[in-house]
Amino acid sequence: LKLESINLEVREDNVPAIKLYKNFGFKEFNRKDKWVSMTLSTDNLVKPTVSIFVMVYNHGSYLRDCLDGFLKQKTNFNVNIIVGEDYSTDNSRKILLEYQNNFCGKFNLLLHDKNIGAHENQQIVLDHCDGKYIAMCEGDDYWTDPLKLQKQVDFLENNDECNLVYHRVNIKDEEKNIIYPEELNTSEKIEVKNLDELALNGNFMHTPSVMFRNNIKFDHEYSKSKVGDYILWFLNGTKGDFGYLPDIMAVYRFSTQSTWGKKDAFFRISNWLDVLKIAKKISNKKTIRENIKKQAWSKINELDIKSLTVKEKLILFSKLIKIEPKFIKRICQQL
Repeated sequence: LKLESINLEVREDNVPAIKLYKNFGFKEFNRKDKWVSMTLSTDNLVKPTVSIFVMVYNHGSYLRDCLDGFLKQKTNFNVNIIVGEDYSTDNSRKILLEYQNNFCGKFNLLLHDKNIGAHENQQIVLDHCDGKYIAMCEGDDYWTDPLKLQKQVDFLENNDECNLVYHRVNIKDEEKNIIYPEELNTSEKIEVKNLDELALNGNFMHTPSVMFRNNIKFDHEYSKSKVGDYILWFLNGTKGDFGYLPDIMAVYRFSTQSTWGKKDAFFRISNWLDVLKIAKKISNKKTIRENIKKQAWSKINELDIKSLTVKEKLILFSKLIKIEPKFIKRICQQL
């Protein structure tokens, strides 16, 4: 079945609806008996202004909060919601199908027939995002401000030098069942940051706070990163600056029982060095590469090198060689 056009009728006193349909590309072709007839050629379908990027895996306990946050958004533009569901073993898929049935046309569900892993799932969801902008949110986080998308789109529309905009979030500690403001970003004013700062300071953006222009090529090599978000922000930094909004508009869930949270310091820092190795390949700018090295060294200083096993030291050295070989000499001097 191939539709050539979509026709509808709206009461002529429903001015907001008529305006909305016109924004979507509908054209008025007749008025009769207080009704306005409108049509849209499928060749002229307007792409969404924002695509919401969502990855879901065993998020059933939290998913309704996430989806409801999308549906509560108030915008003067069109939005589509792209969900990659990675063959969950809980009721995540059932909930998604329920929402798709209840909110026809709102959700584009990518239901994988086997577990493909976060890296591949991320790539597939990104490939399906066709909006001018992409807004990020994992299935266990959620948005709290119904004007979040509108505020971020307005910012990017008025700040061409920025390729990405993010905002403050609240952190929800799942073990303690408390919510508190994040500590990474505390400024109460709008700011603009750049790639040099991201390279030096590490990740200062929480995923559910980020929106960026849909102009990023995220190829297979980058998708290997242990922390794909940071590399995605890094790629954005090669296109423009990062805008920061002080509004708290989302909740990021934190749990020490998560895959990352349960690991020890060596595991986390060792894997972060892998991330920095990939980031170093993205930019040839001298200051950025030097800042990546400085960040790597600051991470090394968080470790008690003397307490590491021989195997752990060898792993550490093998990764540092690819970032800055001189670091090995520094470490040996400390032993």
